[in-house]
Amino acid sequence: MMTSTSPTVLTNPLFLIAGMAVLVFASACTGNKECSSDSDCPPSYECATAGGVFASDAVCAPVDTNQGDPQDAGGNDTSPQPSCDDNTQSGDQTDVDCGGSQCPPCEVGKNCQTASDCATNLCVEGVCTEPDGGCPSGQTECNGVCADLSSDTAHCGDCDNACGDGESCTGGSCICDADCCADDDCGTGEVCDGGACTCATECCHDDDCPGMGRCDGDGFCECIFACCVDDDCPGLETCDDGYCECEQECCEDSDCPGFKECQGGSCVCDHPVCCHAGDCPSGMDCSHYQECIELDGECDNTCDCTLGQQCSGGADGGDCRSGLPGPLPHESECCVSPFCTSGEQCTNLDGSSSICQ
Repeated sequence: MMTSTSPTVLTNPLFLIAGMAVLVFASACTGNKECSSDSDCPPSYECATAGGVFASDAVCAPVDTNQGDPQDAGGNDTSPQPSCDDNTQSGDQTDVDCGGSQCPPCEVGKNCQTASDCATNLCVEGVCTEPDGGCPSGQTECNGVCADLSSDTAHCGDCDNACGDGESCTGGSCICDADCCADDDCGTGEVCDGGACTCATECCHDDDCPGMGRCDGDGFCECIFACCVDDDCPGLETCDDGYCECEQECCEDSDCPGFKECQGGSCVCDHPVCCHAGDCPSGMDCSHYQECIELDGECDNTCDCTLGQQCSGGADGGDCRSGLPGPLPHESECCVSPFCTSGEQCTNLDGSSSICQ
């Protein structure tokens, strides 16, 4: 006959104590456990209240990994800065725990980006190098940089000997590749502007002056001839090799025969009767009144005669004659319009007075 047994396990004090320990351990592995520091919490949990300050009501809660960049009350970055002694390359370090803006310079053989990353102040092809013999063959160390002194424009012929604008370094010498690189490369009175010599005054050479002009010692154009440009000549004359010349039929009225006028380089007669002997019948000539008269005919005054003749009788009249002493008459010296004002009294070349006709 079977005898039933009572469940003594549940009432045994030892089993009760063990069960409580299991419950305590289980509660320490979860959140919401009261704490006074992070050490009271399991991994990936932290001890904090809503305000982030330890207090009697603080409990363990999962660490928030999505809080953004940590900042203090003033908005300053409080994230951990790269360490220079953690055996790790971080931040802007160029090698492990050295180089960059935060850590000491690196020793020879370490990686670098600039000369300041190296304790030797010499960075060659990305590696910190010894100053002596650290540069490749044919190069010289200049302030932490390996330079070819024969072609480097910043160190041409010697360290820090920089070439100017427009210059190249050839064979250790700065060579100007433009028309000029400095004012000294230009002639007298010229300055170097953008690689080209320009004149700083009105002229620097005779070629800078118009026509036959010459450049004086003060940088100004001057004319040492009768003319240098056409504007120096009267009327329609032009300047040819320093002299004013008329290259047309006429350049002024005096170039035309008789009483013809010079208009646009041509001699023109505006009078309906005559302007010179060729306009009159044979044996007659054109008088100052621009009327055809007989040669050596009678006259009251010189204006009755042809150009080049005078009235032999003076104010009392006479004959028109050539070769008489005294100046020859000119049309503007006779009382004939348009050489005087019509209707007004005027004086002829021979001294006679008459009314302008």
